[in-house]
Amino acid sequence: MPEETIGKTNSKTNSKTNSKTNSKTNSKTNSKKHSKPNGKPKPNSKRRRRRSLRRGSRPLWKAPQLDLAFRTHGGSRKNAGRKPVGKRAGIRHRPRARCGPHRPVHCSLSLSSDIPNLRHPEHFSVVREALYRGSARPGFKVVHFSVQKRHLHLIIEADSAQALGRGMQALSIRLARQINKALGRKGAVFVDRYFSRVLRTPGETRAAINYVLQNARRHERQRGKARNPLNLDYCSSAKRFTGWKEIRIELPDDDVPIGRPRCWLLREGWMGQGEGKLLLSVHEVPTCW
Repeated sequence: MPEETIGKTNSKTNSKTNSKTNSKTNSKTNSKKHSKPNGKPKPNSKRRRRRSLRRGSRPLWKAPQLDLAFRTHGGSRKNAGRKPVGKRAGIRHRPRARCGPHRPVHCSLSLSSDIPNLRHPEHFSVVREALYRGSARPGFKVVHFSVQKRHLHLIIEADSAQALGRGMQALSIRLARQINKALGRKGAVFVDRYFSRVLRTPGETRAAINYVLQNARRHERQRGKARNPLNLDYCSSAKRFTGWKEIRIELPDDDVPIGRPRCWLLREGWMGQGEGKLLLSVHEVPTCW
């Protein structure tokens, strides 16, 4: 093979190898210039700056700082701290016992300490009117009541626990509005949830009726006072109760459900079964319930 051809082939191969090596080295150097320490390419800062500097906008690094009020924990605030126990704990938040049309319920409501004595004739007339108007709802009926200085007692017929809750809610709202309107005040009237106890037996129902209707005499005996037992409590439904032994009472011709029970326990079951049915005596003063 002649020397000229050999020289040409060597020069071609040398040029090819040199171009390959030069391109590799150039790409490596360029990638090193535009790469981060972890090997990823750097983003184009100029393009990002141009995008951020649009018309009517500010760059992100010059945006004003907003003042945000974050909620903190601790410190003095309303309803903070450990929950009360003992007498200050109030009614527990537990599911109510099941009740129905055949099981009456004894309920009580506690009043706020700044409410004056509701047994005053002027104040009791407002409470009585609210009780008479709110005593009948679908599935809810007030049969007996007693208004004391700091609490109210009620005996109620309800078709279900839901009807009892709705009825007590509506009655409490009506009483609170009427009392605040009469006293010219604002704020809560009842300090806690209502207490409830389902009456299941004739003996339990009799004790509840006696406790509610004779509750004023019970408090008077605790204070060492005594009055004529034939004088029924005017701040209760005792004058609409037809089961007294010494007093005969006839209900007026009205639509008020108070004193007109439907269920068997409140109608005649509390008197016992058999020929010798026991009526309620005005001398039976309840001790506790």
